[in-house]
Amino acid sequence: MNEINLTDLRLAFFLSLNELKTARLLFREDKDFQGIPWDDSPPLSLVIPSRAVALLKKKGLFFQVKEPITQDSLTPQQHKALDENKAILCKCLFGATFFLERISPTFEKGTFYVKN
Repeated sequence: MNEINLTDLRLAFFLSLNELKTARLLFREDKDFQGIPWDDSPPLSLVIPSRAVALLKKKGLFFQVKEPITQDSLTPQQHKALDENKAILCKCLFGATFFLERISPTFEKGTFYVKN
C-alpha cells in the first residue's frame, strides 16, 4: 500500500445507505478505484484520499465531505459540542481524526435518511 498523507484524507459522509453501498462496490470492482486506500469504519462513511472524492462525485454519488482536524485546531464551538456530547472525534484506521456532530434520530424514507 502506498504511504498515505493524512492531510489529504477526507471523510465522505453518505446520507443514503444505497449511495454508501454503491461507493463500496466501486472501490471493490471499478478499475478507476483500484489501489486507492479506503476505510469504512465510521457509520455511513468512507475515509478516502481527496482524489477518490473527485472520482465518486464524477460517478454521480451524493455525500458530504469532512476534512481531518487536530485537537489544537478545534474551535470554541466544537469544544462546546464535544463537552455537551453533541459531537465526537473519530479516529480512522489511517490515523486521521475527524470532528463529527452526532446525528439526530432518523428513519429511512426511500433512499435517504430523514430527520424525525
